[in-house]
Amino acid sequence: MRAAEQLEGVGPEIRLAQILIHRGRFEDADDMLSSAIEAFRRQDQRMLVLEATAILSDCKLRTGAADEGLALLNTAFEEAGADAEFARPVIAPYRARALAAAGREEEAAAELLSALDAAIEQHLPYEEAMIRLARIDLEKTAGRAPDPEDLSGVSRVYEQLGIIGT
Repeated sequence: MRAAEQLEGVGPEIRLAQILIHRGRFEDADDMLSSAIEAFRRQDQRMLVLEATAILSDCKLRTGAADEGLALLNTAFEEAGADAEFARPVIAPYRARALAAAGREEEAAAELLSALDAAIEQHLPYEEAMIRLARIDLEKTAGRAPDPEDLSGVSRVYEQLGIIGT
């Protein structure tokens, strides 16, 4: 069986798990993501392991197990090797939320700043917006005013992408 055939149907499980998380079905999402991660590991799809683990870390965070989610994410990031740096803009908001939940706000802010630079350098406008939104959330959660550059940056990227902000 070709690798593409082996992966067919697995990627959508990640998206379905995200929907389950948003619906509060955390145990179902955890089970689905854990199965997908195992399948990706068997196929040596390290970047897919990393993506699925990021979403699993969000699930863990929402169920009060932020430290566990962060540990899983750190392991997946290490396993991905040098390629993981390309994924930093996608993964950073998940990692930063877990760090902040663990009381490590300064590390969370540094993670997001590094990822923001990478997203801009790699010309990833959607990821730039997601990172800026995570930075805004981090500041608001800490009781501080968000950086005006983040606020205007989100609006600018949304406009570029044709997304109507609310």
